[in-house]
Amino acid sequence: MASINKVEMLSEDKFQYFKDICSIYKAIENGEDTDEIKKKVTDLFGKFEEFRQKLKSVAAIDRKIDDLNAELDSSNHMMKERRKVLKEALEVFRSFTTEL
Repeated sequence: MASINKVEMLSEDKFQYFKDICSIYKAIENGEDTDEIKKKVTDLFGKFEEFRQKLKSVAAIDRKIDDLNAELDSSNHMMKERRKVLKEALEVFRSFTTEL
């Protein structure tokens, strides 16, 4: 029962790969034509390559998000420093004007 739950938790793509691998295994067990088995294996590797490209795209997006977050953090830090300097300048100005 636990293995069924694990299979159910797999994404649709991964479950389809699992089914394709089972199909290839059955074809080998049943002694099907080797050319047909080779075609199934080639198709499966093509699907794996497509999935790998998707993962690379997701990784690239994640890196871009990380870069933007770092830029935002840097910008926030600069804004805090500017506020601090402006606050100090305002205090100096106030003390100067009260002396006049």
